[in-house]
Amino acid sequence: MVTDSGAGGSNHFDCVLDSFENITGATTGIFPIEFEEVKCTNIAGNPVITNWADQNAWYCKMMFQNIGGWGQLEAVKACLGSKCSDPKLFSGATWTGCPQGEGNQIKFTLTQKSPSGATEQIECTCNRAWPWSTNTQCTCPKNFAGSGSPSPSPTPTPQPGPTPRPTPTLRPTPRPRPQPSPSQCSSPEGDCRSTECCQEPGMSCYEKDEYWASCRASCTPGINPNDPPEYQTPWSCKLIGGGGGPTPQPAPGPRPTPTPTPQTTPGGWAGSSMKATHYWDCSGQGCDATTLQPWDQAKYPLVMISFVRHEFGSRLLEIPRII
Repeated sequence: MVTDSGAGGSNHFDCVLDSFENITGATTGIFPIEFEEVKCTNIAGNPVITNWADQNAWYCKMMFQNIGGWGQLEAVKACLGSKCSDPKLFSGATWTGCPQGEGNQIKFTLTQKSPSGATEQIECTCNRAWPWSTNTQCTCPKNFAGSGSPSPSPTPTPQPGPTPRPTPTLRPTPRPRPQPSPSQCSSPEGDCRSTECCQEPGMSCYEKDEYWASCRASCTPGINPNDPPEYQTPWSCKLIGGGGGPTPQPAPGPRPTPTPTPQTTPGGWAGSSMKATHYWDCSGQGCDATTLQPWDQAKYPLVMISFVRHEFGSRLLEIPRII
């Protein structure tokens, strides 16, 4: 049997030795337990009131047994005729503080409170002379029904868990930029700002300024001496291509004129291959000697050479002239 005798305080239960050994496996000691209040379902009969004290009109010690419902009393009221009192729990299941005096009848009002707070009362009228002798008993006409509901199970205290690691933000992999076909790219003579690619293998698109960029094998920032004089402005040599979108199109500027290449005149004559081997004058493509001979310093001790600029169509040639 397990009882709440009150010997160890409000949070203490007492057991007879056999029950203690069956529950704990030991014969002595204090053990922590968990419990929940439930209704008493194996109670047979009704509550029984017993006087444990001697027969005394000024003092009583009453025990209330076989309590149904929730198995305990919240309060007791005793009335001897018109005199009433509220006995107090003394120890275990015994109460003291009955009304003083004598009478032919005493009435007890028993109050029970459920774990959820609901209250229920029953009245026990004992028709016999008061005070009672030791072990005198009185049985109530009915037992508690056990109104109300059990207290809710305690919510377990959540245990701190590991701090979750932040989920890394995944960035989408950029899609590769489609490569243009050679026909869509620029030639070495063209402006590659809009296409951003070159037709010739090994060439890249380099920026000169905001108005011009061309395909070159390499680029050194600054003036390019191979540019025509009127277009010898600095190159930025910024590599164009591989960007993330179309480049804004500025207003087109003047396109540089390619460096002229000497052309061969009809008949196979090329002025760049001429050299002076005699005293002659080729200003009119004719010579003053009928036969060209090796140079003879004795015949021509003083030689002066000048250069004559001739215009052949749109080209200028400088030809040496012996004076």
